[in-house]
Amino acid sequence: MNVHVFPNRFPANARQGGVCAAQRRIGGFALIEALVALLLFSIGILGLMGLQARAVSVAGDAQGRSRAALIADQCASQMQLLATNATISGAGGTTQGATVAQLCNQPGWSAYVSDSAQGGLPGGAIQATSTPPTAVVPGGLSMAPLNVSITVTWTPPLRSGATGSTPSHLTTQTTLLLKNS
Repeated sequence: MNVHVFPNRFPANARQGGVCAAQRRIGGFALIEALVALLLFSIGILGLMGLQARAVSVAGDAQGRSRAALIADQCASQMQLLATNATISGAGGTTQGATVAQLCNQPGWSAYVSDSAQGGLPGGAIQATSTPPTAVVPGGLSMAPLNVSITVTWTPPLRSGATGSTPSHLTTQTTLLLKNS
């Protein structure tokens, strides 16, 4: 019977406590692999946290913009109701249209826009401006257009504590019809 005896691949002085130096190097490499994997996992988790924070910020901005659009629409609706009774008179085009456009600049509207508890916006303000309607309306119509620009500004809550943050704003334009006298 032939018995093959394999010579010891590692010299006796390379062994320490029954574990050879090559096996210790392999065990050290596995530890480094585990630490690198942990580092990559941690970087991924930090990236997801940053992405989540950005998503919350964008959602807050979207909520503010939708509330501002609703406020501007309410203001325009109130102006249109008042405009049904406003008239243009005289060749110079004197009008009560300016009164209509100034409706949303009243203190009651300013208080409503800035009251977050009542559907307003934090640090909210509203400003309505108009261009004078033309006294001559083409086609003999009995109505004259009054162009109104409504701007709502506010400071988003997520940026209110930040230094140097700029307020957000939404501007909408509408045309109101005033009766010719």
